[in-house]
Amino acid sequence: MDTILMCYEIHKEFNPNFTYDEYQKLAHGNFLQDYDKIRQERNFISWDDFQNKFAKKICDIDIPSILQEIVRKLAEEHTLFIVSSGLTPVIKKCLQEKNILQYFNEILGFDFNASKVIKLEKILKDHDISGKDTVFITDTLSDILEANHVGIPVIAVSWGLHDRATFAAGRPAAIIDDPQDLIPAIDQILG
Repeated sequence: MDTILMCYEIHKEFNPNFTYDEYQKLAHGNFLQDYDKIRQERNFISWDDFQNKFAKKICDIDIPSILQEIVRKLAEEHTLFIVSSGLTPVIKKCLQEKNILQYFNEILGFDFNASKVIKLEKILKDHDISGKDTVFITDTLSDILEANHVGIPVIAVSWGLHDRATFAAGRPAAIIDDPQDLIPAIDQILG
């Protein structure tokens, strides 16, 4: 689900001088930590206010049918998790409305912890999974860096926040430009 523009528009509504380039650069590191610093300096929207607006708009975004079908196919052979900066109940509600919640084993959002490292480590430990037997799919450099920290290979998708050039700094296992390439990339990484 591509929420990038929606999130940026929420920020822009409260901070008209906030550029898309600034927004992208916040996701080069831990977005939430960096955003907290800039929010205090520039009086940006609070995280709670952002989450309230986000919760009202998120379920209006369509999940392309190709991605819904990929989730269904992946769930046949793999255990699926969501590690997100969104709130878990909001994510669950939207996935329920889109009729794909049942394909995910667990969802760990911001309400669990802001650090994706901690969330990824929890999943690996709780499910006795090795990082090398896992794939993390993302559209941000910061997520790549956090997954690298845990030893999980990453597939970076170019249809979100960052582009191929930005991903290069994180050295993902694969970068894909088309959702059709997602399952083959996962199969190649997991061998």
